[in-house]
Amino acid sequence: MNLSNLVLSHIASATDVAIMAEFLAFCAVFGVSIAFFSNRFFFGNRNLDSDALFEMVERSIFAFLVFLLAITLGDVRANFSKAEDSVVSEALEVRQYLHLLDLQKSSFTAEQKVHLNTYLKAVVDDEWRSLAQAEPSLSVAAEQAILGLRKSVQAHVQVSGMSPYVDKILVSLSRLENSRLLRYQLATASSPRIFWLYIAILMLLGCVTAGRTKLDKRRAGVLAAYFGALGMVVGLIMILDQPFRGETSISSQPFRLVLEQMFRAG
Repeated sequence: MNLSNLVLSHIASATDVAIMAEFLAFCAVFGVSIAFFSNRFFFGNRNLDSDALFEMVERSIFAFLVFLLAITLGDVRANFSKAEDSVVSEALEVRQYLHLLDLQKSSFTAEQKVHLNTYLKAVVDDEWRSLAQAEPSLSVAAEQAILGLRKSVQAHVQVSGMSPYVDKILVSLSRLENSRLLRYQLATASSPRIFWLYIAILMLLGCVTAGRTKLDKRRAGVLAAYFGALGMVVGLIMILDQPFRGETSISSQPFRLVLEQMFRAG
């Protein structure tokens, strides 16, 4: 087994914190060693002012921190938009499902509408709350309603056999289930904890290097405004990272509108 495979095998089995600590130690030792030999053999042991090095490191740390936060903010904003679009798309699929059931009214389609109505109420009243929890989950009541829709189709097929109409209903039901799973996937697509650990380390290093000179009121005010702005970006990321939780969250209004349509239709 070559070195590359050994490294990949180790990464697959080690914890995230262990991997970060190992790469931190390796790169620190490697970087300092190369810098030492470079200074000794290429620059004749010249000793330049260390303040310039501190300034370069400080700027690099904050530049990389801002870069990471900007990328992450873009990612969570895109995920929020996808989840919002997914909810609207799912509500439209339910509406199309209803239109399909209205094409051939019978005891079977009436039973389907009862299960679909139960599903929508479970999504609005129960599933939206479960998706807003610290660990998002799908509603058991909504899952039972989906199961009821499937069993209703299966019972109808056993009695009347398959038909192009029933096949279309099965397609609509499959799309509805897929949309629901996509909604759950987007609700749980949050930034990994190891990312926040790395952000915290970078912020700590930046704060340490920023304290290399004495803090007067003016410098402390500027640093407070800068760190506060970074903190607001972190807060914005955490708000958008959970699209179904908090004040800024995706509304269940599209499903409520379909429920109102079903109520008016009788």
